[in-house]
Amino acid sequence: MAIFKLIDTFNLTNRGCVLIGDITIGTISAGDYIVLPNNTEILKLRILAIEIADVNIKGNIAHVGLLISTEDNEKIKGINLKGLEINISTFQ
Repeated sequence: MAIFKLIDTFNLTNRGCVLIGDITIGTISAGDYIVLPNNTEILKLRILAIEIADVNIKGNIAHVGLLISTEDNEKIKGINLKGLEINISTFQ
C-alpha cells in the first residue's frame, strides 16, 4: 500500500494518461493499481509504467509520473484529481 499525492495530469498520444505527483508513503511498482472512489463506485486503474517526471537543479527527483492506459484514462475524464492523495494497491 502506498499514497500518491497528485499534482497534475497529461495525455501521451497512443500511450495513455500520466499522473504527475509525489509518493508520500510506501513504494509503487508497475502493475500496481490506483484506487479512486468515484460517487457510488471505486475505480481501479492499472499502473503501466513509472518515470521520473521532473528533476530539480540539484539533481534530486522532484516528482514522478504514473502512466495508465488510454482505456483507464476514459474512466477518469471529468473527475478533478488535482491535489488528491490517492491510494495505491498491489491488488486489483
